[in-house]
Amino acid sequence: SFEIKSVEKDLHVGNLKLISNGSEITKLSANQEIAASAYVKNSKTQGANAVLVMAVYDADGRCVAIKTAGGEIDAKEDKTLTTEGYTLPANVKGYSVRIMTVDSLDTIMPLVTSRVY
Repeated sequence: SFEIKSVEKDLHVGNLKLISNGSEITKLSANQEIAASAYVKNSKTQGANAVLVMAVYDADGRCVAIKTAGGEIDAKEDKTLTTEGYTLPANVKGYSVRIMTVDSLDTIMPLVTSRVY
């Protein structure tokens, strides 16, 4: 089973998943449009940053796409972050996707354990 542990207290990230057509997927398929999704809850009395990152790697381990979503999460706010979509190529053999949630694109401090597909 996969357990998500939040690094930042009072900023909770859950339901980190890879989706296609609005449904969670566990494997990559040819010509499939994919996106990443995560639920973020800010229990703080002030705003906090959270950025969802989806990175797609080819068979040689090269990053071929990065999609992001997020930014400021208001105090006591909860929301679902979803990246823009990316269409996989016809041959996905050796491809992988890593999704993670970080505090910002400037410092890239992980908020939770990343997930790899």
